Parts: sequence; structure tokens; C-alpha cells
Amino acid sequence: MCYLPDWGRAAVALAEKRRALSRFEDIPFPGHTLSAQAIKSELERITGRSPTFKRFPWWLFTMAGPVWERARELSGMWYLWQTDHALCERRLNSPAAGLRGNAAG
Repeated sequence: MCYLPDWGRAAVALAEKRRALSRFEDIPFPGHTLSAQAIKSELERITGRSPTFKRFPWWLFTMAGPVWERARELSGMWYLWQTDHALCERRLNSPAAGLRGNAAG
């Protein structure tokens, strides 16, 4: 996870460099991740109970796809739930952002 003071320093440092950056920049801060297992672990910690995983019926969305556009679009995204996600610090540490060792370290 991210440490709030580091996040704050990164935000201030980026704000100070805003004239050197493009109008819209995508500079993710590392440390934010998401996985079903992490959600389950956090729920266990908070509630003291162990939630069970049930398989999502993706086949149902595949069957409904020909008549329901949303189901068709969602069924194409099933792989996202099979993959853990994390933000990369490459842009934050790039020379343009100039924050290496300053706020993201």
C-alpha cells in the first residue's frame, strides 16, 4: 500500500512541475494494487469472518450476449478478474516528472 505522506509529497512535487508537464498527464503512484484475494483478506480482517468465493457465471453473459449488448461487453472483460493489477512507477520516476527518490522512494 501507499504511505500517505509519500503520496502527499509526490502530489506537491508534481504540482510544482505542472508547467513542464503536458496538460493531461497520467502519472500513477505505485503501491496501489487490487486482487480478489486481497479484498477477501481485508474483509476477513474487518469482519472476523471468512467470506467464500463463488465462481461468477460468465457463461450466462456469453449466452445473453446476442440479445443484451452490456452482457456481450462484460463477457469480453472476464480476463481482468483473472489478473492481479498494480500501478507502475515508471512515469512517476521519469525525468519529466523528476521525482525519483524525492517523493516516490
